[in-house]
Amino acid sequence: MFEELRALRRSIAEAKQLQSFMVFSDASLRDMARRRPTTIPGFHLVNGVGDKKSADYGEQFVNLISRFCAEGGIDTDVGQTDDSANRQVLEIAEPKSVPAIQRRAYDLFRRGQTVAQVAEHLDRAPSTTYGYLQAYLDTEKVTDPAPWLSTETFQRIRDAAHHVGIERLKPIFEHLGEDVSYEEIRVGVACLRNMALES
Repeated sequence: MFEELRALRRSIAEAKQLQSFMVFSDASLRDMARRRPTTIPGFHLVNGVGDKKSADYGEQFVNLISRFCAEGGIDTDVGQTDDSANRQVLEIAEPKSVPAIQRRAYDLFRRGQTVAQVAEHLDRAPSTTYGYLQAYLDTEKVTDPAPWLSTETFQRIRDAAHHVGIERLKPIFEHLGEDVSYEEIRVGVACLRNMALES
């Protein structure tokens, strides 16, 4: 993943006629590869990422990380269960700090729009929109995955989680015969976690 991140950094630097380190340092890329954020709030937790760099480059790097991890069955959003990280995520998730486009996504999700509808409305890739949805579910503590998951799919994820737990996504993916996407599993697991918080 580090090499993939370096390649993306190089292409951005060349397009902007910048030195690579002016986009992100190697230390930041290593922290990205360690944390593997799939949402913009998660990307903010990476060392060396501020509001400007997140706005300028966040979507491209989050898309790459999401795709890379989904293809390889690699766990994502590492370390965001720490109390300190949770506080940072909650601070970033305050309305004034959340990027405008993400706030628009939240509003559309509240209205019950699907990922495909929100992606089309915002002119964003589905992978990016799933990142917005993940942040929305975590921030709003949503427990009902409709309309982003069918009742049947959520029940399958719930049953699989009962057998293998929700700490890692890959065992759930494999338990389901690899025919439910990682994006859908993340949605289901987020809702299950929020249910656990309510009980």
